[in-house]
Amino acid sequence: MKSSTNDINTVAKTLLLSVIILTITGGHYQLRAQEQGMLLFEENFDNIQVHDWELEPGWIVTEGMLRGSGHSWARPSVEPWQDFRLQFRLNLQHGRIHLIYRLNDKGRYFIGFHENGSYLNKQYWPDTFINLSGREVATRDLDHWYQIEIISSGSKLRFLVDGELEWEYTDPDPLNGGTFAFETLEDSAAYIDDIRVFGQVPDTSLTWVRTGGPLGGLGYDVRMRPDNPDIMYVTDAWAGVFISTNGGQTWQPSNQGITTRTGESGDAIPVFCLTIDPHNHDTI
Repeated sequence: MKSSTNDINTVAKTLLLSVIILTITGGHYQLRAQEQGMLLFEENFDNIQVHDWELEPGWIVTEGMLRGSGHSWARPSVEPWQDFRLQFRLNLQHGRIHLIYRLNDKGRYFIGFHENGSYLNKQYWPDTFINLSGREVATRDLDHWYQIEIISSGSKLRFLVDGELEWEYTDPDPLNGGTFAFETLEDSAAYIDDIRVFGQVPDTSLTWVRTGGPLGGLGYDVRMRPDNPDIMYVTDAWAGVFISTNGGQTWQPSNQGITTRTGESGDAIPVFCLTIDPHNHDTI
């Protein structure tokens, strides 16, 4: 009886320990997922036919990897993100490669990765280049796979190689949001694989708010006063002219002097086109 009781106690302790371990590890993975955010993009190039990438001559998909050489770009066809964590594996064959981050219509950051270290630059389109940061390291091995992470949080950028922080930089005038890309240079060749992007899914739960415009119908013209763009006019086939003096936040009817009426009820104001006199902005 004593032996049976001991066996039961042993089993109970084992089960309790297993629950504790599962709780701890489960919590660890949950925290890790929260830290990384949701998976927004993933590409491992197993399919040689890549349709959602723009590959300039010099970039190809081969043997389940993306390979680039010469001065050319590879970029995914994706919508921009704000703060995001970019992870991928990089094998630099020779030369250096630019890892492009927060690519948008204003400019880009590019991280130069080479066998002696890395550097961070910023470019405003078309030709304004700013050197921001850099770090030399012990010589990297060429033809070697490195795990790369680029992380942003507001104005702060972090660059990690094989899980180790190589540098961190806070930009007083940051580029906000964008996508990513890869740029090999004239003297370079590199392989890219296992790309993942983590971040927060943007809130798309937008709702319409009535601001006092026409009830509905056929809108035709929207005009902004040249010397004050906060003053706006919109025309409607049934309700005539509406005016906003605060950039479209609120609207009021503005039909004084328009005497034409139509429609079954005889109160529709059919205004289709409207323009502002370029020489006298008070004349509509």
